[in-house]
Amino acid sequence: RFKQYAAPAVVDRIVSSQSTLSFSGETRDITCFFSDLAGFTRVSEKMGPQKTVAILNVYLDRMTEVLDRYFATINKFEGDGIFAFFGAPVATEDHAAACLRAALSHLRVLPDLNRRLKRDGLLPEGEDLRIRIGISSGQMVVGNFGSTRRFDYTVIGDAVNVGARLEGANRFFGTTVLLAGETRDQVGDAFLLRRIGPVRLVGREEPVEVYELLDPEAPEGKAGLAEYEAALAEFEEGWYHEARAKFEQVLKLRPGDGP
Repeated sequence: RFKQYAAPAVVDRIVSSQSTLSFSGETRDITCFFSDLAGFTRVSEKMGPQKTVAILNVYLDRMTEVLDRYFATINKFEGDGIFAFFGAPVATEDHAAACLRAALSHLRVLPDLNRRLKRDGLLPEGEDLRIRIGISSGQMVVGNFGSTRRFDYTVIGDAVNVGARLEGANRFFGTTVLLAGETRDQVGDAFLLRRIGPVRLVGREEPVEVYELLDPEAPEGKAGLAEYEAALAEFEEGWYHEARAKFEQVLKLRPGDGP
């Protein structure tokens, strides 16, 4: 039954493990993954209920394949949203890196998935599925939570809330993948990241240092990133006119860039 939550390979590792795994609740360093489809409510209104369900089934099935590849535990689907985590039930040291690799894979398979949906007549021309992802790492409590009759294997903690808020923060910044500073600290320089800065999230008094995950294989690649970093530094030092000029230069190199 646990294969409904985790990748089959993860379950096989649990079965073959010589150590005893606790499902009753323990504190663990974990990375959370939240994703949602941007503007899908508007698309679904055009499609009607039957096509909407068909699109979601194809989309969620493909994204589950991606998450399984990186040994994620899928906690739940909420409409077009996915909540998964890395680093439990089997503890892994590279859970943050695995999560970021999964996020990049999501971005890379989406264009082909859009073409497939249009080819099959499920998604009309001119419409594309667009994804938003929020990622956070930290100490969380993981285990079975619920009533005596019904429960879920899930994670709770402040870092979980941060990941969920970052997924939504993409709307404000015009970004696709945002991650917390704790995750960035764990992966180091292994990925193409750019700093957004301290962000005040709903429900938290202290701001969270936020970064954007970029795809080095994307057409814009690293274009304008040096100029962006210089502009951000001047902005934070209060040199607003100088920062504005540099940000305008970034927009010439990265048209429509949200941050």
